[in-house]
Amino acid sequence: MIRCALCCCRPVGTFSIGQGFWGPRVAVRIQVLGSLRAWHGRQEIVLGPPGRRTVLGLLVLGGGETVPTRELVDALWGDRPPRSAVNVLQTHVKHLRHLLEPDRPPRTDSTVLPHLSGGYAMNPDAVDVDLLRVRRLLSEATGAHRDGDTARVAELLATALSSWQGQPFADIPLLATHPKVVALAAERRDVVARYGDAMIATGGAAEILPVVAEAAAAEPFNEPVQARLIRAYHAAGQRLNAFQVYHDVRDRLVEELGVDPGPELRAAHATLLNNVPITVSGPAPHVPRQLPAEPPGSPAGSTNCPAWTNWCRSPVRAGR
Repeated sequence: MIRCALCCCRPVGTFSIGQGFWGPRVAVRIQVLGSLRAWHGRQEIVLGPPGRRTVLGLLVLGGGETVPTRELVDALWGDRPPRSAVNVLQTHVKHLRHLLEPDRPPRTDSTVLPHLSGGYAMNPDAVDVDLLRVRRLLSEATGAHRDGDTARVAELLATALSSWQGQPFADIPLLATHPKVVALAAERRDVVARYGDAMIATGGAAEILPVVAEAAAAEPFNEPVQARLIRAYHAAGQRLNAFQVYHDVRDRLVEELGVDPGPELRAAHATLLNNVPITVSGPAPHVPRQLPAEPPGSPAGSTNCPAWTNWCRSPVRAGR
């Protein structure tokens, strides 16, 4: 279980680290890393039927870019749209604007969901979206990595990971196979890998072991993931467990795939055999233990829930 706080938020039009996610200064918040949900301050918005939620989800996935009308129609109805498809789409957008901008004066342009050149967009400066916030954190973590601040990398990645509440857009079947939604699973796996490496490098191997072990259990033939678990056990002083992982994965590879361990697994094993200490680049980062206060009905930050566990073990989680 990732036990870090979601401590990242921004007022409308800006982004800053260190504000409480459920702080009062952000007018509209949208969650997509889990079921699609939205809030005005601490009041949850009832978004309405699946079609309307699908439109909002597609606009969020656009990340501020225009999503053409045709793409929205295709997502809703495939290759057999009704003759009223464009009108229905316009009605969905109208209702979403009313829900997200209840105080907007009549006959004025929408600042949240503007109409732009043959389609619609979501203005990322007018709402706080968990997915966009996570990507800003990942960008900052990349900068911290370039600067050699591995402890800061770990803190930023822990905060980013705490935003995932389960399968993205879990309540919108129409988006389950959308390429951008499928790609989010791979994106999270990459973040888990980076977080694991950063924690091991800063002396936090014992703390990260549950996360790394969960990833390894979900991908038993993924050699980099298994090698990371070996390194984590080794760095945490659990060499017997590390040897057991190596022998188990070696046996699986030989017996089920007919291949020997690759270079990354062999390197982790060699380091283990020679008992070479895992290099620690600095003090382990402080990982907060408590989540910030949440509004009624908001999702918990813990990943220790059945929906989360099922998603982590689902077939889509292939590769690194």
